[in-house]
Amino acid sequence: MSTNVVWHEASVHREAWARQRGHRSAILWFTGLSGAGKSTLTAFVSPFRSDRDRARSIVAPGDFLEVHCAADLAICEQRDTKGLYARARAGEIPHFTGISSPYEAPVNPELRVNTGSLPINDCVQQVIDHLESLGILGRPDQAECPSP
Repeated sequence: MSTNVVWHEASVHREAWARQRGHRSAILWFTGLSGAGKSTLTAFVSPFRSDRDRARSIVAPGDFLEVHCAADLAICEQRDTKGLYARARAGEIPHFTGISSPYEAPVNPELRVNTGSLPINDCVQQVIDHLESLGILGRPDQAECPSP
């Protein structure tokens, strides 16, 4: 571990930042197969529940939102412009999630978006609506944060 890393106490506290910006902060952890639409909404595969659970455990309750970008493997393979699935099926890419390595879909994600069949605008709106329903996005007077 590095010895030249020191904690910096922020001069703007979370509550003040939320009031100033008009929303509170949260981690949106998008997960799904390659080609499920995560990058279009912004993310990475994150195939194992234990990794996602570990990330969730280091933040306050309610600050980690797991968003499952749900798309069937067949849909993801159809979207594969780089040919990664074909290469994985041919054995050229070992440990490829969904082919030779498992993808553990979330059991109880905060939000499941059917990226396999819905248009991107609908998927984005679903995420925004969910954030608004939780009070993460909203007017400045609605941006409430838990105390640090």
